[in-house]
Amino acid sequence: MQLDVREVAELSPAERAAFFERDAGVAEARSDARDIVSRVREEGDVAVRNFCREFDGVEVGNLDVTDDAERAYEEIDDDVRAAVEAAAENVRAFHERQVPEDWRESFGEGRELGRRFRPLDRVGVYVPGGTAAYPSSVLMGVVPAKVAGVE
Repeated sequence: MQLDVREVAELSPAERAAFFERDAGVAEARSDARDIVSRVREEGDVAVRNFCREFDGVEVGNLDVTDDAERAYEEIDDDVRAAVEAAAENVRAFHERQVPEDWRESFGEGRELGRRFRPLDRVGVYVPGGTAAYPSSVLMGVVPAKVAGVE
């Protein structure tokens, strides 16, 4: 799987229109995502390490980052931590307004229809970790899932 990285200025008029209409490559990206998920399901951490190498050029050892994450949190500059926490709260507040309500309604004799919303059991969030850190990827992937009720 090879990523096709190009500048917007390099796109043809048709490609640029599709890009800005958010129609460019959705089917292909969906197919790539299915392949990635399938490989991770089958190969587990081996696939994750391979994708880190392939996409980020990073060799990853142990994937259990809980202790490292806790230590890193304590080592972050107070101003940076406050900014990330404020951003997380903003993302949370925005997505809380999007959580749909369940509803039920009677439709004639003994008929009741409605809609129930339930979160997924779990989700995966890819966060690039190569030469740069992207806390926004974590915030925009994890916070909405938590708001939706994903454990």
